[in-house]
Amino acid sequence: MKSSYTTLIRIIDLGLLLLMAFFAVADLSPDMHVALPTGKAAEPATVYRIALDTEMRTRIEQLPAGDVRCEAATRAVFKTCLRSLAGARFLVEPHKTTTLQQVVDILDLCEEAGTRCPLAP
Repeated sequence: MKSSYTTLIRIIDLGLLLLMAFFAVADLSPDMHVALPTGKAAEPATVYRIALDTEMRTRIEQLPAGDVRCEAATRAVFKTCLRSLAGARFLVEPHKTTTLQQVVDILDLCEEAGTRCPLAP
């Protein structure tokens, strides 16, 4: 019993010596300076919802008001609408009866227009 007790004390002493050596060698002063941005904050991007219905018609509505900015029945009109709203953020919100292929088509059109359109949760 006594030998295991002395071994434990020696291990604790060794650990404390290593810790003190680390504190003696380590540089603990904060020398890093981070340059914070100055000036005006950027305007938040306008968010639009891309609503799909069962006939593949799309509506681009401004959130949170729900004002319809564009209604498109063809791919070309939809792509033109996306390009006219450059710099905005879009959320794709499919109808419950919308097929997966229709959603993929909309995501492809977003990619062709150079915008990112994640699916709404």
